[in-house]
Amino acid sequence: MYLRPDGTRWIFVSYLALLVWAPVPLGSNRSWAWALLALWVLALALWWLAGFIRGKYPYPSVLREAWPMLLCGLLWLGYVWLQLLPLPVEFLACSRRRRPGGTSRQPHPPWWSRHR
Repeated sequence: MYLRPDGTRWIFVSYLALLVWAPVPLGSNRSWAWALLALWVLALALWWLAGFIRGKYPYPSVLREAWPMLLCGLLWLGYVWLQLLPLPVEFLACSRRRRPGGTSRQPHPPWWSRHR
């Protein structure tokens, strides 16, 4: 029985080429190579997404069944993004602990720098 290819064959071939090229010594230990790998992965993801939106590629059942894990990943990304937001100055001023007498605690004892 012959199944008509759905167009994802070239995406898969490009992904395999990425897996072959990534461990090459100069293929993955320079900043320009990291950027190229990231752009390559982005291009593959956008290629699949564009075909999916246009209806050329079917919705894999794996994604449908893995929604809890995808939700956990999205929640984790939201948590990391939330840590990038700066806190309001008023919140920081209220949350700073003050010692009695107005003295601040030093990060290291005074003798720390003499013994290093």
